[in-house]
Amino acid sequence: MAKSPVYTFETRISSYNNKKKFSSRKIAVVATSTKTLADLAYTVLAAYGFGGEHLFEFNRLKTAEEQEFSEQVISLPNFRDEAFPANPLYNYYLPDPSGSDFGPDRDPFSSQSVFEAKLVRLQDELKAGLTFLYDFGDGWEFQVNLTEIQTDDAINRRDYPKVLEGKGPNLADDTGGYDYFLDEFGKDKDFQFNLQATNMELKREVSWLKDVYEHPSAFAEETADFFGFGNISESDLNQAASEMFKELLKDKETRQEIRKLLAAYDD
Repeated sequence: MAKSPVYTFETRISSYNNKKKFSSRKIAVVATSTKTLADLAYTVLAAYGFGGEHLFEFNRLKTAEEQEFSEQVISLPNFRDEAFPANPLYNYYLPDPSGSDFGPDRDPFSSQSVFEAKLVRLQDELKAGLTFLYDFGDGWEFQVNLTEIQTDDAINRRDYPKVLEGKGPNLADDTGGYDYFLDEFGKDKDFQFNLQATNMELKREVSWLKDVYEHPSAFAEETADFFGFGNISESDLNQAASEMFKELLKDKETRQEIRKLLAAYDD
């Protein structure tokens, strides 16, 4: 039975004004039949040092056929109360935790959940390149391109995900975007990229991010219960947890300690 391929991606920050300074990471993941764009997003975020405190999405240019189809569909009478614009982008979105997949301006024929977008079905799109946008406020934007597919059975799949190489500093949430980050923290040793240290933590960071995005209520409930919030409503619990996480998740060491405590609590 053939083993799952290993996909190598070139990623680089693209939302910056200083063209001489940028951060980039070359990453590799095992593209099993269940791996999605969400899993790729977690690896990108972990590779750059983000804590998963914000929403994200992927975008790409539509093909000519996709654009023509969209224009035909949205021109149908009574398609919706408000016709969608003929947007040239195809959007891979992060679903609303409340369960509402489509916002008022999202064209269902030009978008797909990141949880449903399988990597093995997107080879052509990934080779052409996707734009990855994280934190719609600070606007961290990355170009992501699939550059190599390895199918050698001798490759140890347990070694992945992995960062193969990197340039530029690690990044951080709520720092105002790349240009401001460089001005304030660009020379800070705490953000210096270290390949070995990054890979030592990468799998755990990716697992952490997967829990944060895919099981937010359960994750918040376990953590809040551990910290003694008591019996409060789910809405109050989520609000309290959100405020707590903004502070607790800012540094990697704190995230590691909380993860260890939760593992012990689950046992």
